[in-house]
Amino acid sequence: MTNDYSVIIPTKNQSIYLEDSIHSVINQTVSPREVILINDNSEDDTLEKCKIIFENLNFKNFRIFSNQVSLGPAKSRNIGIMHNKSKFIAFLDSDDYWEKTKIEEQFKKFNNPNFLNLGVVYTSHNFLINNEIDPNFNNSQNAKYSGYLFYKLLTGNYISGSCSSVLCKKEVFEVCGNFSENEDDFYVEDWELWTRISKKFNFDFIDKKLLTIRVHDKNRSSETSYQVDKALVKTFNQNKKNSFLPKKTLKQLDDEIFSYNIKSIFFDDYRGKNWKGVVKSAVILNFKYLRSFQLKEAVLFFKISIKIFIKSTINKFFK
Repeated sequence: MTNDYSVIIPTKNQSIYLEDSIHSVINQTVSPREVILINDNSEDDTLEKCKIIFENLNFKNFRIFSNQVSLGPAKSRNIGIMHNKSKFIAFLDSDDYWEKTKIEEQFKKFNNPNFLNLGVVYTSHNFLINNEIDPNFNNSQNAKYSGYLFYKLLTGNYISGSCSSVLCKKEVFEVCGNFSENEDDFYVEDWELWTRISKKFNFDFIDKKLLTIRVHDKNRSSETSYQVDKALVKTFNQNKKNSFLPKKTLKQLDDEIFSYNIKSIFFDDYRGKNWKGVVKSAVILNFKYLRSFQLKEAVLFFKISIKIFIKSTINKFFK
C-alpha cells in the first residue's frame, strides 16, 4: 500500500496537545511520506516541543514553517499545500488525533473506489471532553454521505470531522483551488472548500470513529460562537443564489437560516447582556422577513421570540 501522502498540521499555542497529535500521525499503520507543520506565530513552546517530539520518535521527514505573524488556519494550511510533495494530503488540527488505521482504511477506499473520480474520503469521529470520550456530544460525528455531494453540501458541512478527518487527492486542489483566504469565509473555510470540490469530484466515507476531536475552551468555535453562526447564515444565503437548486434544497436552506438566526440572537451574542440589544436585533430580523414577504417565517419568528422573552422573564423573576 502506498504511503505517498503528506500530513499538514497547522498549530498555534497548543503545545500541550501536540504530542498526542504527532504521535497519532507517526504511529499510523501506513506511515506518511512527510509531515508539514505550520507554526502560526505561537507564543508558547510549540516550536521547541515539535522538534523534540519528532526527534524522540526518530522521524526525520518533517518540515516546520513558522509564520512571522498569525495568518489563521486557512492560510496556514495553504502554505502546507504549497510545499506538499505527495499525491495525497491529509490535514490534522493540532489538538486532535487519529486512530492507528485511519489512513490505511482511507487508502483502501481509493484503491477500490465505489465512485469514479473519487477525490476525498472522510471518517466518523469521537469527541473528547474533559479527557473522556463522549459519544453522544453531537450527532454530526457520523459519516454517512457519499457520491456527488454538491447539493447536499449547500445545506451544511456534512463532512464529519472536516479538516482533521479527510484524506484528499492532491489533484483536487490543483483543479479546485485551496482554502479560501477571504475574510468572509473565516470560520467556514473548510465547508466552502468541500462545496467547491464537490462540483468536480466525488466523496466517500468510512463510518468508523478514526478521529478524536478534543473539545476545550480554546477551540475557535467555542470562543466565538456568535461569529460562527453569523458566518453560517451568510454562507447559507450565498448558497441560495446557486442556479437550478431543487425546491427541497431551497426549503432546507431557509430552515437552516431561520434556526441559526434564532440561535445567534437569543443564545450566543447576548448571553448575559441586556435585553435591549436582543430586542433590536429581533425587530430588525423580523422586519427583513416581512419586507421579503416571508410571512410564515415572520410569524414563526415572532411566536418564538415571545416564548423566549416570557421564559426568560419568568426565570429572572423566580431566581
